[in-house]
Formats: sequence, C-alpha cells, structure tokens
Amino acid sequence: MKHRVVAFVGKQDPHRLDGSPGPVLSAATLLRQNLGADVNGALLLSVEGASDRADGRDEGTLGMQALRSEELQSELRALWPDLPVQHAQLHADPTDARALLRVLRADLDVQAFRAGEEDVQTHLLMASGMPAMREVLAATQFMEFFGRTRGWYRPDRGDTLREEVPLAVEAALLASLRTAVQVGEFRAARLLLTELRHEDASRAGDLLDLLHLEQLGDRQGTWEIMGRWSPPEALSAWKGEALSALKLYGAAGGQLMHLWNATQVRSPREALLAYATLLEEGLRVLCGTHSVRVEPRSTAEGIAGTLQRAGVPLPAALDAGLGVPRKLYTARSDAIHAGTSVAMEDLPVIQEAATQLVRAYPTQDEELAAFLRRPHHNPFAPQRHGELAQAIFSWLSS
Repeated sequence: MKHRVVAFVGKQDPHRLDGSPGPVLSAATLLRQNLGADVNGALLLSVEGASDRADGRDEGTLGMQALRSEELQSELRALWPDLPVQHAQLHADPTDARALLRVLRADLDVQAFRAGEEDVQTHLLMASGMPAMREVLAATQFMEFFGRTRGWYRPDRGDTLREEVPLAVEAALLASLRTAVQVGEFRAARLLLTELRHEDASRAGDLLDLLHLEQLGDRQGTWEIMGRWSPPEALSAWKGEALSALKLYGAAGGQLMHLWNATQVRSPREALLAYATLLEEGLRVLCGTHSVRVEPRSTAEGIAGTLQRAGVPLPAALDAGLGVPRKLYTARSDAIHAGTSVAMEDLPVIQEAATQLVRAYPTQDEELAAFLRRPHHNPFAPQRHGELAQAIFSWLSS
C-alpha cells in the first residue's frame, strides 16, 4: 500500500515564530515515526486571503502563502526524499467551509491528485489552518473524497499523534453503537468502538467484551474481565449488581437466569429453543440437588418422569409432561426435526413460560430465590440493554 498526505498550509507553517516546527511539520514528523512506511505523495492546500491574525497582513496579497508552501515542501522532502508535492491555491473565503469545499472539489490540481493509483492510504494532517479549513478536511474524510482516509492531529504541541474522527462520523458511530447494544449485538458494538477511537475505548471495550462473554455463558471469562474493569460513575451501581449476579450464577439454579436471558429475544424460534434448554437444565439441576441419576441424553419429559418417580415434587412450570411446558417442548422437537415454523404470536407465551419457570424454581437459598423472582431486573437481562446503551452513549459522548 502507498501513502500520501494532505494538509492546509497555515500561518504557523512550516515553523512558528519561536522557530519550533509548525503544526503540519510536527504532525508529519510524528507520522513518519509511527507509519513505518514511506509517503509517496503530498498535496498542500492554501487559501488566498487567509489573514495572519498576528499582524493583520493579507497573506494572499503579499505572497506569503506560496512562500510558506514552498518552505513546507522542502521540509517534507527532508523527511521523505524525492517526495512529489502538489500545491493547490484555493480562491474562496477562508472562513466559509462550504465555499472552500466547493472550490476544493472543483480544483484541477486537486482532481489530478485524486486520480492517483489505487491501493493508497491518504493521511490528513488536520492541525493547521483556520477552523473552516479543518472542517473541510473532516468533510473530505467523511465522504472519502481522497479515498481511504485517516485524519491525524498533534494536540497541544505534545509528542503524540492522535487520530481525528470527524464529528459527523463520530455521531453516526455513536448512534450505531447505541443501537447495537440495545439489541444485544455486543460484538458488532465492539467493532464500532474500534472505529470510534475514543480515549476511553479500552474501558468501554472491556464492558462490551464481558457482556458478550456472559451472553455466551462464559462465566469465568466474564468474571475475570469484571474484576479488572473500572466503570464510569454512571455504571458503578450496575457493576455491583453484575458482580452479585455472577456470584449467584455459581449456586445451584443460579445459571438458569443466564438461560432465561436467552429466551428474551425477538425471534420466536430462537426463544423456543432457548426455553427448551432452560427447561432441561432446570430439571437437571433438580436431579443434582436431590441426587437423582438420569442419562445425559434424556429428554425433559424423561427427566421430569424420573424425578416424579423418585418422589421429588415438581412445580407446574417445570413439569415437562403437562400443560404449557409439554406443549412448548413438543413444538421445539417439531421445529428441529420437522422444520415447522414458530409463529410470532407464540413469542409472548414462550417468554412468559420461561419467566414462570425461573420464578417457580424451588430453592432454600433466599438470596437466590429473590434473584430468580425478578428476572427482568437482572443486570444482564435484555430488558436492561437499553439502559446500558444509553449509559455507554452518554459516557462516550462526554
């Protein structure tokens, strides 16, 4: 892949009044250190009439912009020898971003630069020029005017190069990330977070990773990340709830809450399959509690019969041989083996049956019983995803 840079020439380029490297040259130097590859082309943009606010000179009239551009070209060639540099002088109001963008898109030198080879990464050095100029570069990144593009900014003369995400792109990414969390698509949200390049991306990423692992049933992995995750203030109470829930997952019957979460989806087929797993697991946990032996491949109906023959009382919500549990378990077999569809109107029936099952699960542990009686309030419940999504959105927007 080839690389090229684009930048506006500002009043502090290539050097500031104190002789230190200006914004573009500083960013270019850091880019050379970080990139690990040669830059094969550069486009420098200057605007006729851009005033030097320090002394009121009209740089377009005095030819200062062209001179600064020539000096900057020499400095860039010192970084990348024999670098081809194009210069485009734009004739527009330097404070009017829309006018600048229109002129930029129509400029023949800019068009020639755009017509370069494929497989090129363009790096926008966004630290120089007036605010409207930086806004124009952000717009070109958003619309991919120069193809595959990344924006770079050296903040406050520090020895770091920060990647700049245009505000429009950031807003779109944040909105998409919030939607992904709302519907429980935590892996997709993680990918969006990578694109966002937020300074708190690592902490937010830990949260999305632990939510995904809990969704998969990896209690140990969830616990490990939860232990190191440092939440923002808005999510500190949620972390306390989540730690308590993970502890209860380790108790007999506690993992039923994780399985209940899987029934609260929008797909009736997926909800039905999750309900059947929940029913089977609930019955197997009862077998373990009462030391009743069953075959590993036994069906829910078979396990329920074995428990009853052993004298273990079964709540109606766990009796796979009668009523709604039997009807839904049979429908699950038909869906798997006969390919029958599951109607959308069956979804609330499935979800209510799952809720009744966890609420009816017999346990002597009062803390666990209280936990299971309020499944919709558990910290990993799909009903809490909207709350989490808004908290993450507010956190990353601040």
